[in-house]
This record gives sequence, structure tokens and C-alpha cells, in this order.
Amino acid sequence: MIPIDSTQDNDGIFLMTQIMKRRWFIQLMFVSTATAMLANLAKKTLAQNEVPPQLIYGIRAASGKVLLLSLELTTGQIQDLSGDNPEISLEPNERLSGFTSLQDGTFILATAPTVASIVGSASPSRLLSFSSPQALPALQGLERNSTVESLLGTNDGKLLSIISLNQGTPPFRLAFIDQYTGQVSFIDELSLPPNQRFSNLSQYPDGLIYATNLAREGSIKLVKLDWQQGNLISLVQLSYDNKPWSNDLASLGCSLSNQLYGLGDLTYQGTNSLFGVDASTGVLSLVKPFEVDKITFNHQLTQPTQTIFTTQVPSFPDATDGVPYELGMKFQSAKDGQITAIRYWKAPSETGTHVGKIWSLTDGATWATVTFCNETASGWQQQTLNTPLNIQAHTTYVVTVNINSYYVATQNELTSQVIKGDLSTVADGNNGVYGSPGTFPTNSYLNCNYFCDLAFTAATVSV
Repeated sequence: MIPIDSTQDNDGIFLMTQIMKRRWFIQLMFVSTATAMLANLAKKTLAQNEVPPQLIYGIRAASGKVLLLSLELTTGQIQDLSGDNPEISLEPNERLSGFTSLQDGTFILATAPTVASIVGSASPSRLLSFSSPQALPALQGLERNSTVESLLGTNDGKLLSIISLNQGTPPFRLAFIDQYTGQVSFIDELSLPPNQRFSNLSQYPDGLIYATNLAREGSIKLVKLDWQQGNLISLVQLSYDNKPWSNDLASLGCSLSNQLYGLGDLTYQGTNSLFGVDASTGVLSLVKPFEVDKITFNHQLTQPTQTIFTTQVPSFPDATDGVPYELGMKFQSAKDGQITAIRYWKAPSETGTHVGKIWSLTDGATWATVTFCNETASGWQQQTLNTPLNIQAHTTYVVTVNINSYYVATQNELTSQVIKGDLSTVADGNNGVYGSPGTFPTNSYLNCNYFCDLAFTAATVSV
């Protein structure tokens, strides 16, 4: 599919100008589908009457519908946002099992059948979005009795989940879910004890991931998960009013000021309340009754994160020429901004290490490099740059990722411009580039889309 000897020149392309290496100030703004508010990022110590001035969001099942609510932590004001969002309906005997926000501010929720209905005709776990309820694909790679029991949009753009292998009960496994294909990829590096319940994923801004652990003896503990090192670290037992907390939490969420919050039933009567959680001692402090089933924070601080490719699917999902390549794409932005991550679609048979790069079009200089880690078996992979790369509007750049043997492609998809938000491909007749691994690619064949992409945030002021 990629002829080795074909070459193309780059006449007519905008010359790349010198990137200005200065930082800019960004107006911090929390954006939800219904509200926007200025955020105060000052660190605060949680007290009974002192909480970070931030919105926390919750979902609740009511009469077969999913309600979206917000709680302003400073004033205690609760708003029902359901009327400003597309309606989401639950199927009979279906429960809410996960809730999170993605980097672009999109809310994603997971559902699962009730235990009693699994043997019947209930649908398996599914993912839904308030932005586009019908756009998320069916989950792939789950057995009949497997259910999604927690959901977390991670800081590096992945969707992490705790999966029950037995109708909502132990054993549990960690997995990544590809939000574009629905593929579930289990994480083998970290095994969870088979006779204990794990749920309520949450991530601190510094990247640490926490969950709750319900052991067989009934104790509820806060645990830290480090799947990269294969470590499960038990931290502290949860307590309230100087007594052990014996009812598992319904949800966890972490604010940008590093304050952990838990949702739980204090009176055991089916009504949840919001608590501050001291991660060092496990002590819970009551904030306010909040009648929702799951909570999350919306950590979108700047303009929405943009990508060029969204719903496109490769026509050749597992192609090979038996040799390695550097595959890429020329692109531009209509605004100044920052590239925060590099993405690529991994073929199912592809293995080995992958490195993403942003290149200068004029001289082939490398502007940014990042090595992918914690890859899933296939589908979109995304790796955050160690330092965001400032780029200028109306300037052509090249994004590439190496492949070792297998790749994906769609022929002629870059013949015309693909425009998504501020980003666009370059329709110069020679886009969809390839070359030897680690070198600047200059060859092109049939304007192939090799599904190399980037995550971009537009600046609110000029670079």
C-alpha cells in the first residue's frame, strides 16, 4: 500500500516561521454544557464551612431518566441542568455505574444491568454522553457477566475503568476503554485481589489515582493504584464521627485544589450526601446532602481540547508491508495555541515501542517528541507531551508516529481538507506522508490518512 520509491515535493506549502518561545496567560474558565464560572485555584484546607469555590456535578436516575445536577461548593446551591442537555433514558432494570468528565468537558456515564436482571434480557454495560447520547459505540471485549463499575477520564486523555467479571461483584480488573471504538483493554500489570470490591476511581491533578476497597471483613479503605509499577497501595481506613465507615462510598471526585470528595449514604436510608475526604487520615467531613448517584468534577480549564479526527474509521484497519515506517500528516491551525498531546490509531497486530513527533516542514527539524506508554491493544492511543508546544496560526506542521510493521489507512481521505474546529489538514496533493522510522517523512501515496493526529488547545490571547 505504501510504495517505497515514490517521492513528492512540498512546493506551495506555507514556510514554517520561527515559533516564539514565550508563555502566555490563559484565562481560567470552567465550562459545562449549561454553566461557566471563573475558578479560584487557591489551595484551601477543608473545614466544615470552608470548601473550594468550585462546581461538582452529579447524576441521578429518576423515572427512567438521567438527571444532571451541579452543586456550588461555596454557596451550597444545587441546580438541575437536565433541561439544558439531551435527554438520556435508562432501560428497564438498568443502573448508573460510572460518571466522569473528559478533557474537552464532555460528561460520560456508564450503565450496567441490575444483578437480578443479568440472567434476563437486560443490555450489557454501555457508555452514554450528555453531549451526544447516540454517538458512543457499544463496548467490545466484555463477557456476558462483566459490568463497568467505575469510570475515570484521566489527565492524559484515557478512559480508565474498573470492570466486574461477575455481575457487579468480585473479581474486578482494571481496563482502558477506547471511547471511539468501545474496545475494552484489560491492564495485566496490576492484579486486584479476587475477593475484594474495588470502585470509585478518582485522580488528583498531579496524576495519582485513588479508589475505594471493600474487604471481606467490611472495612472501607482508600487505596492508591499504580498500574505502571503493578502496585496496589492500601492507605487509610475511612471513618466518620470517630467511627469506621462501614457502607461503601457511591463515588469519589477530586478538585483542582487537591481536595478529595466522597458521596455516601450517612443514614443508610438511600439518600446520599457529599463528604470531604482527608486522604492522609481517612476522616470524612459532611459537606451537604446531595441526592445523586455519582459525582465528578469538570476539569476543563481553557478552551476545549481539539483533534482533527473524531468519528473517522480506517478502511484498512490492519495493513502491513512487512517493514517499519514513519507515518504522518501535514496540518494547520486557524488560531495560535498549544499542542498538548500526540495521537495515533494502533492496528490490532502492531507491537513494540512508538514515538510521536511534531516536525518543521521547511528543514525537517523536530519540535516535540514523546514516547507512548500504557498503550492499549488497538484503536486510538494518546500521549501527553512533557511540555506543551506553542504553535502559530496558518503555519503548516507535520505530526508523525513510527510503526513497526502494522498500520491503519484510508486512501484519498486527505485529498480534500478535513476541518475540525480550528484544526485542518493540508490539501496540497501530497498529504499523508511516510518515510523511514525516525526520519522526516517526505513521501506520499494516494493522499492516505494514516490516522496520526494531535490534541490542541487554542489560546485566548495571541502567542
